[in-house]
Formats: sequence, C-alpha cells, structure tokens
Amino acid sequence: MGIGIPITAAPPVVQSAPPVSAIPAAKQARRTTRFRISFFNAFPPSLIYPAQSAVMKATLEVINQVQADGVIGKYAIGGAVGAIFYLEPSATLDIAIFVTLQNVPGSSLLTLAPIYDYLVARGFKIEKEYVIIAGWQVQFLPPGNPLEQEALDQAVATEVDGLKTCVMTAEHLVAIALKTARPKDFARILQFIDAGVLDTNKLDQILSRHGLLEKWEHFGDKFLGNL
Repeated sequence: MGIGIPITAAPPVVQSAPPVSAIPAAKQARRTTRFRISFFNAFPPSLIYPAQSAVMKATLEVINQVQADGVIGKYAIGGAVGAIFYLEPSATLDIAIFVTLQNVPGSSLLTLAPIYDYLVARGFKIEKEYVIIAGWQVQFLPPGNPLEQEALDQAVATEVDGLKTCVMTAEHLVAIALKTARPKDFARILQFIDAGVLDTNKLDQILSRHGLLEKWEHFGDKFLGNL
C-alpha cells in the first residue's frame, strides 16, 4: 500500500551549498556549480488522500502506545518514510522505526523480543522482520552504528494529523543514505539536494564526525560533476 502523508514540521534551515571543508582545496573552484542546492518548496502538499493519512496515523498511534507502555524508549522515523517529512510524498510499503531498547529485567542484553511479544499479544502479525500494523510493514531497528545512534538522539519532534511523533533530521537521513550507498539511497540524496532542505553546515559536521567526507566527495564526482 502506498502512503502519502500530510506533515506539519518546523521549516529546516536552508543554505545554498556545502561548506568548503566538505571538499578538498583543489576542487573548491568547482564547488559552487557542482554542489549548488536549488531552492524549491521544502514541504509536501497538504492535500493527501485521507485514507492513506489514516493508515499512517493508525500505525503511529500503535507505536506511541508501545512507547507509552515502556516497551521502547525514544524512537525516530527513518528511511524512505522519514524522507517524506522533507520531500514530496512517495509510495512505500514499509516504515523503519529506530528505537531505544529497554533492558530486559535481570539481563544486560538488549533485544527486540519484548516489542514483538507486546504486539503479538495484542493481535498483530509478524512477517519476517516486520510487524504488520494497520496493513503496513513496520520494522523496528536498534541503532547499528554511531551515526544511527546520533540520528536517533537528535531526532526532531513533529506531528502527523495532530499526532506527535519524531523523525530524523534531513541531514542525518542524507548521511545514513550516503553510508548505506545503495542506488535508491543515492537517488534520495539527490532529491534532498534538489529540494533545498539541507542545512549544509550541519551536514558537513555530521559527515566529518562519522568519516564520510571522502564518500561525499565521491558522490559529488559521480552525480554532480557536470552540474
């Protein structure tokens, strides 16, 4: 089922191009044209199919209840659905929820089992790595590296049809996409650039902290070199 979502979020800070530190000095002269970020409308249209919005809201209501009952700590929407909060709506079949896991009583281990147990006990079905909520595939993910942990920690509060939730920042979504480096991730990065929603100083700091500046340069050479 494709999902289109009306989003209410604070406008991100927009800058016109990445800072000089993101690119080696020898290539600074080409920086402006190669990494120019266009100023387009940053937000999706407010008129989205009500049925689709209802599915998203119903899914988040369940996730919020999981959190309220203490099964998970802070969570943040990432992946393709996280990107919808900043880009035009797109069809997607699953939602990635990055979560802070609670310790199992009497154990130092962190596990997703309490989430699955909680939801199965309430009638939800498990299919492979997904929980089916309101007909939507939901994948709960603990942060797999320091970048994802930072993205979860710094996720921003927003609303979907009046329902409170959290989403990763645009800059963290881009950095994670760059690190993951699948073709669809590169396509999403280009969408972020074209949308003009990135705070490039913030992105530069994230890329630097997590050792991704070289990959960013390679991305620019491959996809933006002729701009």
